[in-house]
Amino acid sequence: MFKKSIIEFVSKFTKFPVVPGRFKFGLVTFSFDAEVKFHQDTYTDNATLLDAIDNVASSIDCDGASNAHAAFDVIGDVLFCETRGERKDVGKVIILFSDGLFSNPVSAEIKARTLKRDFYASVYCVATGQNILHRGLLGVASVPSHVSSIHEDDWMYRILQGTMFDCDGTA
Repeated sequence: MFKKSIIEFVSKFTKFPVVPGRFKFGLVTFSFDAEVKFHQDTYTDNATLLDAIDNVASSIDCDGASNAHAAFDVIGDVLFCETRGERKDVGKVIILFSDGLFSNPVSAEIKARTLKRDFYASVYCVATGQNILHRGLLGVASVPSHVSSIHEDDWMYRILQGTMFDCDGTA
């Protein structure tokens, strides 16, 4: 269910035009190690981005450690760099899918706070799994309302509304 939900969510996100001057996407996975699956400047249209997501989906590992702090490091050091498509004048959105059972929760909170401050990033968290530690997710999210559960019917819409739509819900 988890992988299917992520793919469904990303496919909804990619309904918006993926072009260099508008919306761009990067993907970082984390378990034992954080790994950039693709950078913001890798795909410049929706079709190739969706193909890439389909290809990556089978390699996403949902088991093992939850090194969110390593993911936040990679996002700040590798994904959000000017040479790979980062634009200083554009807001950043990080959507973290996790159970909140971080291997190093203090470090995850500190690194998330640094990204929020240095890159004006908004961090959304989607709780996944059977055992969820909401305290961990609340510690890295920008505000408490940015924490959702994959088991809530409207979690996708709430994130889309907060990131991709104007206040009245129109694109």
